[in-house]
Amino acid sequence: MTRTPPPPHSLLAAALALPGLALAPTAARAERPPVDGEVSLRYSHYQEYQPGAERIEVVLPALFVLLPVADDWTLESQIALDSISGASPLYHDTLSGASGIGVDDVRRSIDVDATRYFDRASIALGASVSREDDYDSNAVRVVATFDSIDRNRTITIGAGTSDDTIDSVNGVAENEQRRTHDAQFGITRVLTPRDVAQATLTYAHGSGYFDDPYKVLDRRPGSRDERALSLRWNHAFERSGSALRLAYRLFDDSWDITAHSIDAAWEHPFANGWVLVPSLRYHSQSAARFYFDPPVGSGFVPGEDYTADARLSAFGSVTAGLKLQVPFGQRWRSDFKLSFYRQRSEWRAFGEGSPDLLPVSARVFEIGLTYLY
Repeated sequence: MTRTPPPPHSLLAAALALPGLALAPTAARAERPPVDGEVSLRYSHYQEYQPGAERIEVVLPALFVLLPVADDWTLESQIALDSISGASPLYHDTLSGASGIGVDDVRRSIDVDATRYFDRASIALGASVSREDDYDSNAVRVVATFDSIDRNRTITIGAGTSDDTIDSVNGVAENEQRRTHDAQFGITRVLTPRDVAQATLTYAHGSGYFDDPYKVLDRRPGSRDERALSLRWNHAFERSGSALRLAYRLFDDSWDITAHSIDAAWEHPFANGWVLVPSLRYHSQSAARFYFDPPVGSGFVPGEDYTADARLSAFGSVTAGLKLQVPFGQRWRSDFKLSFYRQRSEWRAFGEGSPDLLPVSARVFEIGLTYLY
């Protein structure tokens, strides 16, 4: 499948699974091989807050390399090292600051993709490996794209599978397994010289261990089916050189979660190649059918599915971001991005939010440096 953020591992879930911080659908892979190679260094810092406390902190340095090979091959690789620390969120978590254990973990991951380009098509094979104290993941994927004769339409087809092993540090989960298969179908269409639209359908089926071993009384179904429809529309303004990027995503799953996400970004160029990109995202979701409102334990029946994890509750969230791209000469460019996330139960659309939950806030800072060769 196309490259995505790291999966929400048990210790990293609080930082990486916030729906309001998820990425918008990605554009289709181009069928022409890149002319230049690329080396990028990126640093990201995530800090989560709840009333009266700083919670999870994640530091993520990453190295990305793109290497053209011959005339019709490229190799891509990304190496990342996530460091997570602090008291975990107030999600009825056994690793909370009150427990005295806290959170301290490092995730080491590598992604590799090899792409073969043809006259009006491409095929990419990829693999990912991730290791941390309590979670190991191995994944493979294949993505093929096909251009129409006039190159105004691109069809994308992808499939992937991952095998995960959960071995929690508190001994609740020992060598538990989970396997996920996913598929993607998308169409990208050039509508006018200034308009491009994209529609993508994705489906994933997972089976195995889905419980969070760090949550009190947490018991979830042994399988999960996820379906999503993503729509994008990009419009370029000829006179100013600006671009408007809009996206909508509809998600639902077999746990009875239905979610709506709307993204908007405005890309505006300035002199000397500087580009400013403000963005705004709204996310709303219903609760899983086995989610129960506080106090923890309310509604729990031994042997039946139960969770008090607020990430599976009904809520709304808003993410506001500002990105600045700055070139240095012909070969160097840099970018800086600052995002603020806010989640509240009462911000849910199409229904009421889950009651008695504290709001969640987060700040994300990213800086990147890229060299083209």
